Amino acid sequence: QSCLCPGAIATAGYPLPLMQNTTHLLKERRFLPLFVTQSLNAFNDSVFKQLIILYATYRIYNDARLESQFVAPGAEAVLSSGPVYELAPNVIERVASTEAPQPVLAVVRQRDSVLPTDADFVMVAHRLADPGNAGTIIRSAEAAGAQAVVFTPGSVDPFNPKVVRATAGSLFRIPVVLADLDVLQAAGLRVLATSSHHGTAYTEADLTGRVAVVVGNEAHGVPDDAPVDGWLTIPHAGAAESLNVAMAATLLAFEVARQRRHR
Repeated sequence: QSCLCPGAIATAGYPLPLMQNTTHLLKERRFLPLFVTQSLNAFNDSVFKQLIILYATYRIYNDARLESQFVAPGAEAVLSSGPVYELAPNVIERVASTEAPQPVLAVVRQRDSVLPTDADFVMVAHRLADPGNAGTIIRSAEAAGAQAVVFTPGSVDPFNPKVVRATAGSLFRIPVVLADLDVLQAAGLRVLATSSHHGTAYTEADLTGRVAVVVGNEAHGVPDDAPVDGWLTIPHAGAAESLNVAMAATLLAFEVARQRRHR
């Protein structure tokens, strides 16, 4: 093992400074096909091992294998292959985006995801703003059996570190695609948007065919003039105007799953 000290991360063939590069990715990812994950749930997953992993470096590798791990003092490596480098005390705390980070951090090359041609159940986040909601929707979509999650332009970056953390590893197992609503219609999916004030009750709608379920922006919802094929609503009592969007998406996703089990 090698000890990599603050401000001098330039050993063992990794000439780029860990702290500067990773901190840049945490703050600004728009122009790089890379993102940061601090989720041990992801590191322990077999699918994660198939990705091109760039721990603490921008160097691009052509083969999809683990190159190295950088861990906090006293922490154990989570994957057995590749060299392991132990960071000096307090380095990972200065790099990570959380106050109490997990002891392993990875910089990962983003996969090119496309909408599967045979997808018949897709969850869609339309101009979603909150990273916690976005991550929860991805996690719920995977758990309910969706084949993809689509984010429309204007949504939060689905590879934002807070989104990645909230997915609890689901981001590495389900395609996450950036696309407009009309792309879904062109793919032969029936696009059903949600509304707090109009539409068919979600338990009464037929969700057994090829369907894309759309939830909207936290403040504005899905616009009434959006290019969709129909509307769903979740009836609720009391004075609350609507449900949290991630909670609504979870209810809808599992209703799709329920109907498909009994069709």
